[in-house]
Amino acid sequence: MHQVYKTLPDDRPIMSIHVIEDPDKCPTGFVVVSRTHDQDSDADLWREGSFFGKKCTRYICLSKTEGITDYIIESVAIINEKEVPPDGYALITRTADTDQRAWRKRQLCYRLARRNQAASAVTDIIVMGRLKKAPNGFSLAGYFLHLYVIFVAQLSRACSMHGKNVQNLYWKTSKRKRLHQNLCVDGRIIFKWIVDRL
Repeated sequence: MHQVYKTLPDDRPIMSIHVIEDPDKCPTGFVVVSRTHDQDSDADLWREGSFFGKKCTRYICLSKTEGITDYIIESVAIINEKEVPPDGYALITRTADTDQRAWRKRQLCYRLARRNQAASAVTDIIVMGRLKKAPNGFSLAGYFLHLYVIFVAQLSRACSMHGKNVQNLYWKTSKRKRLHQNLCVDGRIIFKWIVDRL
């Protein structure tokens, strides 16, 4: 039974996202995204030649158990290096393992929300090396150089479990979806919501 459980999809929401330089030094309770989903190649988001013999690398790592209690990642966005994050979004600026600058040219930001109030929840993040089209159930957040970062977001089950009207929840989520599509047109955020999964 334990083996069967381990093979089931993990739909728990992500609570925390870090960026690390060394994939072997992933913080306790985190899982590193070290390989691309489509090619099984290096998922390094820095992609720059070595500097005096030292290669710079950056990897996303995520956790579904570590983070701020009762808060989850509601959405993710990738923006330009000098761009100001959208309202309510936090920026990852330093690597968790070496305290170095996290990004170049592009940067990742995310928005936290209380678990019982979140309209959506990011449940997985993958990196694609070649395919620009997101797999079924996933949405495209944006790209770092030639790599595409893709995440899956679904309606938070916690919302309906706390007595909220499902129809009202859909209305609020649809309103958010239209807002983010407009931002996408302006070139500020490259991602969309998934609003049809409960």
